[in-house]
Amino acid sequence: MHVNYLFSDYKDEPNNYVIRYKNGQIKSNGKGLDFWYMPFNLNKSIDIINVVSQDAPFKLCN
Repeated sequence: MHVNYLFSDYKDEPNNYVIRYKNGQIKSNGKGLDFWYMPFNLNKSIDIINVVSQDAPFKLCN
């Protein structure tokens, strides 16, 4: 994430689903979004959901 005084650059991995909200409404969504935003703006929010699952071995111990 690149930060300067007025704008920040957000770049996400393609395995994350990003939802951008403005005033409670969805502004954009998708996998691996890249966008500029104002970090001090209080009426916006960003949700990040990991869409990749990893299987782990399961072992019962007696």
